[in-house]
Amino acid sequence: MFEPVCRRTTRWHLGGAWLIASLLGGCAQTSAPVAATPGEGEPPLRARGQEPAWSLQLSGDQLQWQVGGQTFTAQMRPQPSASGARLAGMHEGKIIEVWTKARVCRDSMSGMPHPYEVLVRLDERRYAGCGGEPAALLQGEWQISALAGGLPADARLTLQFDARGRVSGRAGCNRYTSSYTLSGEGLRIGPGAATRMACAPALMDVESRYLRQLEAVQRFDIADDGTLQLIGAEGQRIVARRP
Repeated sequence: MFEPVCRRTTRWHLGGAWLIASLLGGCAQTSAPVAATPGEGEPPLRARGQEPAWSLQLSGDQLQWQVGGQTFTAQMRPQPSASGARLAGMHEGKIIEVWTKARVCRDSMSGMPHPYEVLVRLDERRYAGCGGEPAALLQGEWQISALAGGLPADARLTLQFDARGRVSGRAGCNRYTSSYTLSGEGLRIGPGAATRMACAPALMDVESRYLRQLEAVQRFDIADDGTLQLIGAEGQRIVARRP
C-alpha cells in the first residue's frame, strides 16, 4: 500500500512473481529488428528446436550446429530471400540453409516467446525452432493501455525493461524501479523501490491496483497487434503498447 507521503522512498516487493511465456501458439508480428543475422562484432544469434533437439549459433558467417550427437561448424553466405534472412553453406557435401524471420516464435517446450522464427535445412531434413533473446521482446518503453478493474483516460502508467536487468516506470502517481531476471522458465521481478507522493484518491487507487497486479503476473506474451500482455494466475491482464 502506498501512503500519501511526499517524496519519500520505500521498498516494495513483487512477491517473486514469475512471468512465464504463453503456451505454444500461432505467431504474431513483433517490433523485433528485421536483421536476424548478426554482423561482425555483434553478439551471436542462438536458436534451438525440438523433436529432435537441436541448436545453432550464428557468429558473423560462422555456423555452429548441433543435433543429437552430431556437431559441426560451417561457413555461411547470405542468399537472396523475399523476406527475412537466408544463409547457405556446405558440410561434407551436404547443403545447409538457415532462414530467420523477425516474427514472434514460442518455444515448443517452455512456451517462451523469442523474436525470431528459424528454419534449418540440412540436406533433405528440416528443423524448425526459435531464435534470439526473449529479452529483446521486452526491452524498451511501454505504456499501459488496459488494467483489470479499468484504467482512467488521464492515468499515465509506464513500464520499461532495460538491457541491464532493470525495470522501471510510472505507476500513475509515483515512479518505481526494480530488477528483473529472465531465465528459460520465465522472468523474475525482484524487490523494488518507489517514490511516495500524494495524489488524488482515484489515481492512488489505480496505482495500488497496478502494483498488485504486477505481483500476480505469471507469464507474458506478445499479441498479434504487438501489445505486451502480462497475464496473472487468474487470467487478469496488464496490456501495454509501445509509445
